[in-house]
Amino acid sequence: MIYSSKGGEVIGPFTKKELREAIHSGNISWNDWAWHKELSEWKSVHAVIPIIHVARCGKEIGTFDDERDILSGLRDGSLLMDDYFWCEGMWEWKRLSTLEVSKSALTTTAQKDALKAAGLPFDELTTKAQVTALFSAGKNAPATAKQMALLAILENLFLKTFQRKRPLIV
Repeated sequence: MIYSSKGGEVIGPFTKKELREAIHSGNISWNDWAWHKELSEWKSVHAVIPIIHVARCGKEIGTFDDERDILSGLRDGSLLMDDYFWCEGMWEWKRLSTLEVSKSALTTTAQKDALKAAGLPFDELTTKAQVTALFSAGKNAPATAKQMALLAILENLFLKTFQRKRPLIV
């Protein structure tokens, strides 16, 4: 629970969500003071629930007040693991991939296996959104030699199975 001090009056307690709502409604300012039991002293609201600045190629592309919004951006592909973030009090910009919340946007083992089998590029920072983009990129393209070979194998298996179950017609 977080308490805020505005004009010398302590108000609260707030959850992080409630405090953000109070900020957005104008009842509390980012520059007001906030405190919770894990803090040794009162700090500015923006230090307790920081605004997260995100940049790509040296240019800021957005600000977020909730890490879940960053996760959504990683999942829909609008943010990349190689993008950088900064919050007040940090000494330097860091990659989004270092945020704990980013880990749930990473590919699963099964997706990595599928990428490997398809001969598509990936690394430890490939996201689920990037996997979707890689697999859907060639939807209207002709089948590759590997895809054609797989289809031939599947066709043969299907025909063998179908012929065994079908009674002979004489």
